[in-house]
Amino acid sequence: MGGSLQLASLGGDLLCGVVRCDRHASGGSRLTATCASQLLADDAFRALLAEHTG
Repeated sequence: MGGSLQLASLGGDLLCGVVRCDRHASGGSRLTATCASQLLADDAFRALLAEHTG
């Protein structure tokens, strides 16, 4: 199975992370996520977020 994942990891109403990789493990899948704190620490990510959300 190929393609791009577009999943959010939520804690209540808060975005906690973004799934960035589907590592196909034997007998299923293993998902890898990036924590929202790591995303927000990235200047380029914050600039894109501001550009697209105002």
